[in-house]
Amino acid sequence: EHSTGERSAWVASGDSTLTCLVEPSTQATKLGDAAAAAAAKSALLNSTSTSSYPYDRVFPESSSNEDVYNSTARPLILSSMKGYNCTIFAYGQTGSGKTFTMGSVMRQAAEDIFEHIKTNPDREFLLRVSAMEIYNEVVKDLLRDHPDKSAPLKLMDDPERGTIAEGLVEEGVRSAAHLADILREVETRRHVRDTRMNQNSSRSHQVVRIYVESRPANFTAAGALQPDLLSDDED
Repeated sequence: EHSTGERSAWVASGDSTLTCLVEPSTQATKLGDAAAAAAAKSALLNSTSTSSYPYDRVFPESSSNEDVYNSTARPLILSSMKGYNCTIFAYGQTGSGKTFTMGSVMRQAAEDIFEHIKTNPDREFLLRVSAMEIYNEVVKDLLRDHPDKSAPLKLMDDPERGTIAEGLVEEGVRSAAHLADILREVETRRHVRDTRMNQNSSRSHQVVRIYVESRPANFTAAGALQPDLLSDDED
């Protein structure tokens, strides 16, 4: 946005407030008066009439993907490895960076998931992943080789699992690199087209789900069964 000369409509005021930049800042910029625009922007930020909105956390332009992930997603990812159901959801207008941000979140999540497995040798883990696309109210399986040619998935109400997509493929995950490969392949199968906001805009909703099952490790270093650990304790 900066490289194309677009003006910022919002600015982070501290780490929990988002402020809308309205007139006269926009008008001053239109007139080409950089000094006046900067002065107007400063006045707006210090004005009690400025439209400001509080949030749990706001990230300024200088924030990295790692900053966003560590503050918002990482605690949820680590909780999921302990048996909690967690959801990470990105919402925003076309071209606001949802796909880019979530791609980074998923890559870093894959690294944290397998680092957790590595540092918890007393438990065995089984990981599976599924991916679906909702486009024009039609649900497609993104783990199928040709999702456009396959029949749409039907949504069903399961008494134990809630709403499920019947026939959705669940693929086993072996490593962080394997999960990253799956996610890259999934991304290439989404519907995209150019818009006024983005040259390759994702035109659908994507839902990636990672299933984590774990239980106490059943074997000693010598390979003998430990009877006291044979009971299933799945997360």
